[in-house]
Amino acid sequence: MHSRPGRVPAYAEVRRNSRWIPGARRCCHLIRRAMIYRVMSMRAFFCLCLDSQSRNQIASVADALAEAVSQRPRVAWVRPANYHITLRFLGEIDPMSTVRLEEAARQAASEIRPFTVSLDRLGCFPTPERPRVLWVGGPAADPFAMLRDALDAELQSLGWPSERPDPLVHVTLGRVKSGRFGNVECELAGLKMPRIEQRIGGLTLMESRLSARGAQYEPLLEVRFRSADGSHAV
Repeated sequence: MHSRPGRVPAYAEVRRNSRWIPGARRCCHLIRRAMIYRVMSMRAFFCLCLDSQSRNQIASVADALAEAVSQRPRVAWVRPANYHITLRFLGEIDPMSTVRLEEAARQAASEIRPFTVSLDRLGCFPTPERPRVLWVGGPAADPFAMLRDALDAELQSLGWPSERPDPLVHVTLGRVKSGRFGNVECELAGLKMPRIEQRIGGLTLMESRLSARGAQYEPLLEVRFRSADGSHAV
């Protein structure tokens, strides 16, 4: 597609070139939805999705933690279906920008092969004294760090600021809404944490819709990594 740098292609132009742009038909759907329903923006983030086995294992850990702290702070626990590893939160985006975001994701993932993430510890943000987010996580493997840095560079070219890398990957279990822990480090240390191994085969651009029932997530597009033989990961 021969479009000026920085210009978001119009719906008709994207449709004409949909065979050239990988996944452009999905982007056309998003643009069309924005035009019909006058959606001016959407909350979105890039993430790594988890399989049902990992989500079930994490849910068991969250249940044990919820039981341990049930008489103290009020925690909004994340539904297991919403468990994911955030790669980059984008905030409010223009639906039209999904075309460029997909191309950025494909560029960032072009040299990444499927890899494994290990989740082996419990923690909290920002500090044990005033925890606001409870999570399960593990060290950022080299392929994860490469993907994160490549995506950060691609997003910078689209106008997003660079982010300082985190040495850990994490899955949010819950958010503390009110109340205080006595000693959150002791609470977390007292729970048995299994080692959870998750195979990662691609990255996803996810839409987050806020509602009275909590966040509702919908995948906008997915980019699969290539295996060593050149085929896309399943």
